[in-house]
Amino acid sequence: MKISTMPATELTAAQRARWSAIQRSNTALQSPFLCPEFTLAAATVRTGIEVAVLEANGEIGGFLPFQRGRRRTALPVASGLSEWDAMITDASRGCDVRDVLRACGLKSFRFDHLITTQAQGQNGQFLFGDAPYIDLSGGFAAYTALQRQAGSDCIVETRRKMRKLERECGPLRFELESADRVAFEQLLLWKANQNRRTGLLDIFRFDWVRELLDVVRQTHSAEFAGLLSTLHVGDELAAVHLGPRSESIAHLWFTAYNPRFAKYSPGIILLLEMARGLAERGIQRIDLGPGPQRYKQQLKSGDLGVARGIVDRSPAIRTVRRGWHGIRDHIRSGPLGKVARIPAHLLFRIRQWHEFHHVG
Repeated sequence: MKISTMPATELTAAQRARWSAIQRSNTALQSPFLCPEFTLAAATVRTGIEVAVLEANGEIGGFLPFQRGRRRTALPVASGLSEWDAMITDASRGCDVRDVLRACGLKSFRFDHLITTQAQGQNGQFLFGDAPYIDLSGGFAAYTALQRQAGSDCIVETRRKMRKLERECGPLRFELESADRVAFEQLLLWKANQNRRTGLLDIFRFDWVRELLDVVRQTHSAEFAGLLSTLHVGDELAAVHLGPRSESIAHLWFTAYNPRFAKYSPGIILLLEMARGLAERGIQRIDLGPGPQRYKQQLKSGDLGVARGIVDRSPAIRTVRRGWHGIRDHIRSGPLGKVARIPAHLLFRIRQWHEFHHVG
């Protein structure tokens, strides 16, 4: 197999078309974060974003987009913002990530949300988890019926709050695809305030984050688009969401709401209205993203498997990492577990800051 690498911005139209065709042929690869358009959007605001092109017998068989980081380490494209990682290959082909690393002059590749089946095929260290989703393949009515059968009352309760909000505050207006720049700016402000209030890293202080969201917002094609969805109460913005969609899958990405309407759960009202509208457009699934939030557990149809971890070229480094993971897991399961989590949390915050501030 021939493996070459190029800046993402130099992908040809034929290569992008081949990438999209591979996506269509493999249902596991249809997340909008795996579309070439998302990689290209990220490459317009960050340096060091490249694509490894895999060829066999004169035909392109796959792609691996990545961000070249320090110490010859590869990261996912838009690391910290992208919520789905994978090598873009058809279901009948496989490739060892270490071969790609070797061809690209890299030592390791760290993944945050790698498709479980691809993680299981790699010689690396991974922690496995679940990514909840809403199944719209049978339409919105079928989804809500299945939720009732499963015993979830979240949709019924949200509709009750929706009627109460309209009765007490004014008529509701929902827009699935808004071009409202003011609503976009309000989303950034609300999310920044929320992150500071809850002690999370304020990622919106970084220019490239705001620029990437704006590029995604303004991208519209059949294969990929950024959807800015809004919910108004009268003339007042109550909730807003920005997220990407592919031909068949939408992803819940950044949602914020007006604190004045908090008791009515406007974010969940907006999500359900989005689900209704997206189902009418033929979207098959909404990925809810990682996280244990209660509303995700209440609204999900099921879970998909994702993995977080690293692949190293060096056998010695793999052995060291494996030993360290074993020691760490042993400590966490013992009486020192609570103490051990404190520095681990701090280290994660430091790593986040490094990625957002220094990489690219």
